[in-house]
Parts: sequence; structure tokens; C-alpha cells
Amino acid sequence: MAGDWYDEIHDDRMRIGFRIRGVLFDQQSRYQRVTVVETEMLGNALLIDGIWMTAAGDEKSYHELITHPALCSAPSIARVLVIGGG
Repeated sequence: MAGDWYDEIHDDRMRIGFRIRGVLFDQQSRYQRVTVVETEMLGNALLIDGIWMTAAGDEKSYHELITHPALCSAPSIARVLVIGGG
């Protein structure tokens, strides 16, 4: 996969593509295929069953989007527990 492109196409309307420098980890678990690749643009990236999950370069944006709605709508944020991630 090194030097190849990762392409993901959604409903023939959206396409995501990144050049892969190399595969850092690739293993089939009991439940899913876990792949970690190094991209030129976003650094290390996680793919689950070949589907893009997140990358080091967009990690902040990803987590901001999943935590802010909950924090902004909570009646009190004196104590907060955020659980998630693969």
C-alpha cells in the first residue's frame, strides 16, 4: 500500500483520497480489520474495515465536534466524563 492512494467514495457524490506513505499496522481482530497508515497530508491515520476513522492531523477537529454539543447543552459541567475512541 505504500505509495498508493486511499480512496473512499460515498454515493458517487463525495470522494476522499490520501496518498499513503506506508502501512504501520494491519491486523484482523475478532471483530474488525484495524489498519494504521501514514499519510503525507494528515500524518498517521486509523482505518476500520477499510473505512477512514480519524488521523493525527484532524484529531482536534474531530474531538471538538463530538464534545462541544454535549458540553454546551449540559445543565451543569462541574464533573465531566468523556468516553470514546477506538
